[in-house]
Amino acid sequence: MTTTPDLAPNFSLHGAFPFSSADDAGEIRARTLAVTPFLYIGQALTREEFARYVASYDFGTIPPAFMVFHHTGIPSTKAAPWPSGAVWDDHEDGLNDDQIKAKRLAQLAKIRDFYASDKGWDRGPHLFVDDKWIYCFTPMDSIGIHAAEGNSTHVGGTLKYSIGIEVIGYFEKVQWSAAVARNVGFVAAALQRRLKTFELRRGAKWADLNSHRDFNKPACPGAAITEDFYVRVCVDAAAQLDATGQMKALSVHPQLLGAWQASGGGWLKDRLTPGLPTVPAFVGKDGMLYQGYERSVARLKADGVVDWLLLNEIAAMSI
Repeated sequence: MTTTPDLAPNFSLHGAFPFSSADDAGEIRARTLAVTPFLYIGQALTREEFARYVASYDFGTIPPAFMVFHHTGIPSTKAAPWPSGAVWDDHEDGLNDDQIKAKRLAQLAKIRDFYASDKGWDRGPHLFVDDKWIYCFTPMDSIGIHAAEGNSTHVGGTLKYSIGIEVIGYFEKVQWSAAVARNVGFVAAALQRRLKTFELRRGAKWADLNSHRDFNKPACPGAAITEDFYVRVCVDAAAQLDATGQMKALSVHPQLLGAWQASGGGWLKDRLTPGLPTVPAFVGKDGMLYQGYERSVARLKADGVVDWLLLNEIAAMSI
């Protein structure tokens, strides 16, 4: 008899999800038995893949009408750590993207098992989001479990239910990184464009964009994720969608493009490319020109030197 290797042996969910509890099941609680098949998809999608997924998704006769943002707390991430417990992106040194995806999907399956065994639920939030992928968890045509009365309600006898988004990390003191924000914003913008049942604005309960603290968990999705912040992230993402619902190609600032060309198209440090630009160029508080890329941030200093910032290290190029 062969056994499937555990791709995430260090991923312990002891103390997991401190911002969720039994009451998050709300009215669904009576139907959440561990013996019921768990409503689970278990896919990791890029933004482009998610755009195609949403475009053809059958949301049924009653589509979701608002969104609720969360943070996981535990598991946390290296960039947004909880003092203890499982770290989503730990133990990934030396792994390629396919291996990282397989590891994180194994962790997602453990989250499913945690919900089923520890809480007796037959479903959970609809989506999880990190810096790399958008994870399909509970089908979006079903009411999820994530925010008690924020799961669904009835208005004038009509059902309204939410899409629950778990952003992986602990965001009490730090905001979403640029990579995380880009994925979260894209999810909201793509779903809003497809459904047209909500707007990308701060909503009253059961309308538009909500957070877990609007319902039963004041500490979720973290003090650093204010209403102004998550609305801005979603609105900015919507402005970058093209006619097909995918991200527009962003242009590189001419000064930074000139510096890139002068460098021979490579990093001075390790000859790696920074990837595609992810944000328009902007002037920082220090007066320097910045532009974010998939794997770095370019900074053009006043003396004509470009710094490439990667993993908190600077690879300087003189032009």
